[in-house]
Amino acid sequence: MNNAFRALWSRELTLFRRNPVSEGILYLLLPLLFFLLFGLGFQSVVGKLDGIPYLAYLIPGLVLMTIALTAFDSVAWFHVLNRRNRQWDEVVLMGAFPNKPGLLLAELTLGAVKGLIHGVIILVITLFLAGSTGVDLNIQAFLAFMILTAIQFAAWGHLAGMYTPPGPMLGRLVAFFIFPLFLVSGLGWEISLYAPVFESIVRWLPTHTLIAGAQSGFLRGGIENLFLIIAFIETVLLVGIVHMLTDNRGRA
Repeated sequence: MNNAFRALWSRELTLFRRNPVSEGILYLLLPLLFFLLFGLGFQSVVGKLDGIPYLAYLIPGLVLMTIALTAFDSVAWFHVLNRRNRQWDEVVLMGAFPNKPGLLLAELTLGAVKGLIHGVIILVITLFLAGSTGVDLNIQAFLAFMILTAIQFAAWGHLAGMYTPPGPMLGRLVAFFIFPLFLVSGLGWEISLYAPVFESIVRWLPTHTLIAGAQSGFLRGGIENLFLIIAFIETVLLVGIVHMLTDNRGRA
C-alpha cells in the first residue's frame, strides 16, 4: 500500500507541476463561480433559509461538490488515459505493488485526498467571502461527511474509468450527472420545496444524505447519526462492489 501510494502520489505531483491550471485551479472554478454568481446573486432575494444566511447555507454543499468532482475526475481520467496511453504500466514501474487490493486502495486514497484538499481550499475561500455568521461548526461531524463523500466519488470515478469509453463521455457525466445531482439534493435550497413525490425520491439519493449530514454538522453544530450510518454503509458497499468488479475484470 505504501509503495503504491508513493508511486501514484509522485505521478500526481509531476502532473501538477507540469500543468497546475488543469490539475488544480480548474477544479475550483466551478464551485467558486457558483458561489459568486448564484450565492451573491440570490442572497438579497432569499435572505435566510431555515434561519441561516443564504451564503452560509451554500458552503457545506459546495465543499462536498468540490470534493466529489475532484475525486471522481482524478480517478476516472487516470483509467481512461491509461487505456489510451498505457500510463498504468509507467506507474507500476515506479513502485513495487504487493497485491491488487493494495493498488486499488492506494488509488482510491489518492483520489479522496485530492478531493479533500480542494474541498478545504473552497471551505476557506467561501468562509472568507461569506463570514462566519450562521455557522455553528461541529468539525468532527463535518469532516466525517467530507471523507465519506471523497471515498464514494473516488470509487464512482474508478467504475466510470473502467467502463466509460475514451472520449467526451466523462466530461458529460460531470456536467449532466454529478453537478445536477448535487443541485437537486439540497445544495442550494430545502428539498421540502419540491413536490411531495419528487421530494420523497430525492431523500433516497446518497448525495442528499451526504449534504444533509454535512449541513447539520456545519450549520447547526450537531451530528445526524442516521445520515452518518447510512452514508457509511453506502460507502462500504460501494467500495466492496468496486473491489469485486476490479478483481473480476483483472481475471478476465
